[in-house]
Amino acid sequence: MRTYDVERLGAFSDGVFAIVATLLVLDIKLPDPPLPGREIGHELVGNIPAFIGWLVSFVVLARFWTIHHHVVHVLVRVSRQTIAWNFVFLATISLLPFAASLVGIYEFDSAGPLVVFALGLGASAFTLGLFALHVARAGHLRREGDHDLDRVWRQHSLVAPAVVVVASGAAFLHPAITLAVLTVESAAVFVTRSSRTEPAAS
Repeated sequence: MRTYDVERLGAFSDGVFAIVATLLVLDIKLPDPPLPGREIGHELVGNIPAFIGWLVSFVVLARFWTIHHHVVHVLVRVSRQTIAWNFVFLATISLLPFAASLVGIYEFDSAGPLVVFALGLGASAFTLGLFALHVARAGHLRREGDHDLDRVWRQHSLVAPAVVVVASGAAFLHPAITLAVLTVESAAVFVTRSSRTEPAAS
């Protein structure tokens, strides 16, 4: 099986993450030109839904980047299957700004946009889990040692979708519950993973 250097995969992925992080903030904007008679405070308050969409998305994006960084760090070579799984994951990540924009546009007026938002995050988590599962099963591509990949793929392919189902159902009760569930779960995973020692490079 032909294999390739891992550096280009990591560099391209980081570029996608950087672009997505930049696009997320573009939905937080004031009217141009400003509306007559409207104070800056009113405009900022009107942007609260967009700001919340950005905040939740950024926390989730930080969680995904941290996990993705860990999985890529484990690799010493990549196969065509590795590249394909990585692109599938990045495809879902590239949709994150669109999903976040729905939160700002509809301003919590209905459950539908929040469900789409949650499902988008769930798709990213699920495909990241599949990427981690591929790496866990490809022993010839990764460094030796226990890299906790089984826990990573189970967390993202099994636990995270269940959390998304709960968050989606909560959207019909109150939007704050949906956003809180998604944020707390992602923050917990991010903090837990950040506190772990990365595997040493060989």
